[in-house]
Order: sequence, then C-alpha cells, then structure tokens
Amino acid sequence: MAMSPIKELISKGVRLIGATGDAGLPTQAEPDMTDAFAAASRPALTRSTVPLDVPDWTGVYREAAVHPPPHGYGVDRVGEMLETKRFGSLDRDTKRKAILAALDAASVSIRDVIQDAVLRDEALEAFESVKQREVEELRVRTEGRIQTIQQELETVLRDSNAELERLKRGTEESARSFAQFQERKRGEESRLRQLLGHFVRDEENPIPAGPGEAPARG
Repeated sequence: MAMSPIKELISKGVRLIGATGDAGLPTQAEPDMTDAFAAASRPALTRSTVPLDVPDWTGVYREAAVHPPPHGYGVDRVGEMLETKRFGSLDRDTKRKAILAALDAASVSIRDVIQDAVLRDEALEAFESVKQREVEELRVRTEGRIQTIQQELETVLRDSNAELERLKRGTEESARSFAQFQERKRGEESRLRQLLGHFVRDEENPIPAGPGEAPARG
C-alpha cells in the first residue's frame, strides 16, 4: 500500500522538530504539534465520483477541496525540494535544517506544511471510507439481486418440472385412452361383423375380421 504524503515526507527526513541553529542556519521554533494537527479538519465526503483505480491522487484531493496553502509551500512543494540536487546530497539532519531555513526565508511556517499533509492524509482516509461503503453497498445490492434471481430460477424450475409432469401424464393418459378406444372399437367391429354374418358369407362380409378373430361359421 502506498504511503500517504505525510508519512512519505516524514520518511524522507523532515521530522517535525526545529533546527538547532548550528551550521549557520536560522533556528525555527518547534511547532505546537497538537495545534498543528487539530487545525486540519477532516474533509466532509459522503460520495465520490473518483474511481478506485485513479492514476494519481489529484482528483481525490480536488474532490475533498484540499489545495496547497496560498503561499504555495505545501507538502508536495517541500517534497520536490527534498528531491532537488541542492538538497539531495545533504545528510538527513542537514537536509531538514536546510528545508526549515528555506521555509523561514520564504516566511513560511512548517506548521502550514504539516497542516497540508494532514489534510491530504485525511482526504485519503475519507476517500477510502467512502469507497469502502460503496463496495459494501454494491455487495449488498449484488447479493440481494443474486438471491432474487435464484428464487426466480427456483420458481421457474419448479413450474417447469410441474409442467413436464403434466405433459407426461397427459401423454400417458392419452395413450391409455387410445388403447382403450382401440379395444372397444375391435369389440364393436366384431359385433357388427357377427350381425352381418347372419346374412352374408364370411368372405363377403364387409366388416373385416379383427386380429386373431376366427371366421364366422355358416
């Protein structure tokens, strides 16, 4: 997981402490940590149009209305200063003192940098919270829809099975009825043939003999 800007800044050596005044650099008093962090209020964010796979954090900060301080010396500016050749070759302690001296020369308090970093970190936290809620809401909606579809499928399957059973029973009943009809038909034809047998010879009887039926005797 990528570090937030404030953690990245701290990891690069800008510890939140004042310079000692050696090496001929100006001394800047240690900032009031409680006041510096309390001054940065958490951005209010209930919904976000920024996608989770955002390529950088610009959109997240913009959506949370987090902007660099008016004087331009925010955490990103200080981060850029740390990467320049002017400061890059210095050891960690000297680099910190040099940055504080540069800020002092620009009449910028390190407190402003701290507040900018905290605001950005809070914006990331708020963004994460919103996206976590969106993911959970999507999960709930999806599970609800899946359950509905499963119930619909079960209903369709149950109705389809019932319909198949009705069709099967109907076919079987139709076959039985037809077999019974054929049996009755043969009986009726036999009766008709026997009646006509009183008046015509067997070979002249217009009613054919049924399967297995013996010719009438004259």
